[in-house]
Amino acid sequence: MSVDQEKIQVKKGEDLTITLDSVLTGGYDWLPVFNHDVIDIISHKVERNPENAVGGSTKTVFKFKALNSGKTTLKMV
Repeated sequence: MSVDQEKIQVKKGEDLTITLDSVLTGGYDWLPVFNHDVIDIISHKVERNPENAVGGSTKTVFKFKALNSGKTTLKMV
């Protein structure tokens, strides 16, 4: 298991996009955990691979908006 941690700074009103590899056909998806007073999800979509193979990898794209000043930890579980 790999854990990547990165500090990201966005200003109030700015968007942040996170793209993660996923295997939805295997029953796995990402769940973001964060402080909803500071940021919120504005979109969540899945981009399937062009080959569309069963069990193939996909990309899960989350778009967040900074709502207020403050700090939060965004965990993708």
